[in-house]
Amino acid sequence: LPDAPTISTVAGDDWINASEQWAAKIEGTAEANATVRLTVANNQVRTLTANGEGRWSYTLTSVDLSEMGQGAETLSVTATDAAGNTSAAGARVVRVDTEVPVAPSILTVAGDDVVNAAEQGVTIVGTAEAGAVVALTTGANTRTVVSSTLGQWTYTLTPADIAAMEEGPETLTARVTDAAGNVSAEGTRAITVDTQAPGVPTVGAATISNQSQVTVTGTAPGRIYLVHESVTVTDVASIEGATGDRWNSAVVPEGAPTSGVPVPTQGLIDGAYRVYAADAAGNLSDASENNTTVNGDRAKV
Repeated sequence: LPDAPTISTVAGDDWINASEQWAAKIEGTAEANATVRLTVANNQVRTLTANGEGRWSYTLTSVDLSEMGQGAETLSVTATDAAGNTSAAGARVVRVDTEVPVAPSILTVAGDDVVNAAEQGVTIVGTAEAGAVVALTTGANTRTVVSSTLGQWTYTLTPADIAAMEEGPETLTARVTDAAGNVSAEGTRAITVDTQAPGVPTVGAATISNQSQVTVTGTAPGRIYLVHESVTVTDVASIEGATGDRWNSAVVPEGAPTSGVPVPTQGLIDGAYRVYAADAAGNLSDASENNTTVNGDRAKV
């Protein structure tokens, strides 16, 4: 009897995906010039002839793929020589997956889709087909992560990502590639990168009552913070997390008067206070050069 024929690896990895379905070629070896019978699915037999070197090939059709359906499929092949002897079957298991994954999502970044100076290492979170490879583009960089079994993926921005995106509007894009090599459409998220701290505000060096107010100048639209010297300031959250008798704030509107913006001192404990400016993105300035002292014993001005 002839030796059992072989079936070579199909489509490079034994997965037939959407881009390969119309040109997937089944190839193998058999006795030279033998008649080869390839069974593709549901006993659908395709008959061809091995060449003089014992090679044969067959390109799958839409009918074949329809019969095979999605998922695992066993291909089998026999060879019959000129004397009518038929070999044992050779076989190969392949997988058909021609379903393109759903485009991945990118959830809100940094809570408001604005990345400020304190958020440059923020983690981007999204959803995708479980186990798929996600290619996330940040500026000119493409980062690759794998979606979990629950269909969630994450990526933490690096200084290189921030540099590539630069300041201003940026569109993040993500694509998914599944195990079969099918590639999804893009998922996108528009964000803004704003890591520039506002200018340092100016406040007079004076002692005032805790029933008065401080006038602050030299600030852009955002918010002004009057902060007690006992508070360790690193960002806006460090101020707003302090006890309420150690800081106060006021909104700086668009077109604020050049004469300054008043910040109330009501309820503040005694001591030295510095002023900080925060812009709309949440970036915090350095502290004002001068201190203002609040003294509850001082008469209200």
